[in-house]
Amino acid sequence: MLVELQGEGRIVIPPALRMKIGLKDGDLVELQFNPQQGSLSLRRREPTKSEQLAGSFARHAANKKFPCRKQMNEAVAKGLTDSPDA
Repeated sequence: MLVELQGEGRIVIPPALRMKIGLKDGDLVELQFNPQQGSLSLRRREPTKSEQLAGSFARHAANKKFPCRKQMNEAVAKGLTDSPDA
């Protein structure tokens, strides 16, 4: 199957082939380069436990504004001075 390399090195995997492999949006794909053959192969890969955990944090944080470093430092400093042990 011949596909065209697009901007930033992107390759579109045709829908029929994605269905045969079982690929869905967001799936992880592992690429392997064989220098002897000059070939590139891909396979679908299940996420590791840590990748699943990171993904759950990302879904939880969707559409939420994260504090900047200054805000985090101020919150930590405030927490340290407001603690009963201080």
